Amino acid sequence: MPSRVLPLDPNAFDPETTKAMGQAMDLAMEDILASADPLAQSELVAKRVIELAQCGERDPRKLCAYALAQPQPNSAA
Repeated sequence: MPSRVLPLDPNAFDPETTKAMGQAMDLAMEDILASADPLAQSELVAKRVIELAQCGERDPRKLCAYALAQPQPNSAA
């Protein structure tokens, strides 16, 4: 069962970062929807976007690209 992204403290990110994270997820959804398991993939990418934002990245295109570039779990075993 895939893990869930826990709700964040509403003050964890400033509005600019939150906007960038949302834009990154919007960009990633095209690739995610083409995957075999879109729900699991979207959760995984969301976690990666959060982690990258916590490390200071704010560019939505970079957040998206870096999150999607991580190895994906093999759903065809």
